[in-house]
Amino acid sequence: MLDRAGAVTLVQPAGAEPTGRSFADRRWFESARRTHQPFFYTAPERAPVPEGIAVVMPLWRDGEFEGAIQGVLDLRGERTITTELVHTAGPQGELALVDREGRTLFPPGAAPLGERGFGVALDGLQHGRAGSQRVRGAAGDYLYAWAPVGIGGWGVMMRWPWLALAGAVRQQVLSTVAILVVGVLLVGLVAIGFAAWLTRPLQQLGEVAQRLARGEPAEGTSPPPPARRDEVGALMSAFHHMEGELKQRDARIREDLDTISRLNASLEERVRARTRELEAAQARLLEVERSAAMGITAAAIAHEVRNALNGLGMCVDLVLADTPPQAASMRVRAQIHHEIARLRDITESLLTFSRAPRLERTPTDVHALLERALEVVGEQVTEGGVTVVRDLADEGRPLAVDCDGYKLQGVVINLVKNAVEAMTTRPLDLADDAAPAPARERVLRLTTRLVEGPVAQVVIEIQDSGPGLLPAARAHLFEPFFTTKVTGTGLGLATARRIVEAHGGTIALGDLADGAGPGEPVDLDGTGPPPAPMEGTRATIRLPLAAPPPAAAPLPPGTPARVEI
Repeated sequence: MLDRAGAVTLVQPAGAEPTGRSFADRRWFESARRTHQPFFYTAPERAPVPEGIAVVMPLWRDGEFEGAIQGVLDLRGERTITTELVHTAGPQGELALVDREGRTLFPPGAAPLGERGFGVALDGLQHGRAGSQRVRGAAGDYLYAWAPVGIGGWGVMMRWPWLALAGAVRQQVLSTVAILVVGVLLVGLVAIGFAAWLTRPLQQLGEVAQRLARGEPAEGTSPPPPARRDEVGALMSAFHHMEGELKQRDARIREDLDTISRLNASLEERVRARTRELEAAQARLLEVERSAAMGITAAAIAHEVRNALNGLGMCVDLVLADTPPQAASMRVRAQIHHEIARLRDITESLLTFSRAPRLERTPTDVHALLERALEVVGEQVTEGGVTVVRDLADEGRPLAVDCDGYKLQGVVINLVKNAVEAMTTRPLDLADDAAPAPARERVLRLTTRLVEGPVAQVVIEIQDSGPGLLPAARAHLFEPFFTTKVTGTGLGLATARRIVEAHGGTIALGDLADGAGPGEPVDLDGTGPPPAPMEGTRATIRLPLAAPPPAAAPLPPGTPARVEI
């Protein structure tokens, strides 16, 4: 680093030049005083063989020259030229770096380029253009390439022996041709083998098809189809299966002929049998028509109820529009809207017997869902004198399940209502003169548990202290339109089952004293002996647990814990 007078003020590495030495008489320093742009020159100045490349950066401030910075790149080092240029030249190529006067800057000590056949490249660089050309001369047959560097008027030149380039190209062509020939031969052999492997079973299939078309039976036992897993194997298996079906059909035809011969001897018996079949078919047809009519009626009712609910929602908004926004009115308004939305969902349950329930899944807190269900039936619970006991997993902390909250809440409300009614009302089949039921403590227990396994599950249990399940109702609990209640429709449990199964879960009902473990369903299909009436009933819902949220970063010490759903 030099000051405005040309004296050295800083040297790196230290000791390369003495501090204070003056370069004011050098031509490059005079050039630095007259320009604002960095420039290059070969060092030493005016030397026939350059030893380095110097770059000079003039320093100006407020229009005044303050000094300059000079750096020198030693051309005698091995890292003067980048590895990319060396790699481009290759082991058979030659590389040279020249200045604007045609002197060789790299490699150092090389013979004059003009004598080595680089005249065409030097001429191109003198005119400042890049190019390439094949030249045959006294120096040999070479491919020359050159390009200006753009700094200081320098340029880069390369040349390669033409025979070496042509030989490499020829070797590549021969290798490519050899690869293509070998590939064609391999493909031909594979094609021939594949054709033989594919056509042989097709010929066998053709023979089998012709024999079946002529109605000729197979000689002896037909061999099993080959164990092939492709389309041909599937076709041969289908033919083998068809041949077996034809044999069975022929046997059935012979049996039918024998049966027809026997029935011809007793025409009256045949008529009576056909009459009974027609009566049974007519009864089934009437049942189907009745179910279809009920489905149409259910759709019409659902449509009208939805319209009424929409009007009810707008009326609630209009009535509460002028009410001051107090906490009680806002809570009532939110509960009304919540129940209207749930009632819309209930109308859809009338159509679940002809289509699968449509779910809108979102992560829902099961414990909050249970509390909302209790709020809906709170008046019925209070009037019935029922005590609600909660036994919630993880002390009632949020427990998320990926489900349709409205539909699952409807299931819980239906089960809670059934439990409350079981403790407060009389069964449908209880005679009027029967002895009154003994007084019991009316307790409704809500339990949630986590069950580990291949698929983690959330178990919801709703228990009551009622008289238990009626023996006649055990085999028909989830059948549509079956009910033991005076005002029941028989759709509650059937709808609940379809909704829970649509969530990928299960629902079961059992007596508390049947000997099953907590949450385990009892035999409800009617195949075993009917158990004696027990006191209390348990409804168990099993649902897959929602996927856990991504792990959050640890909180700083002292941060209060919060759980948001």
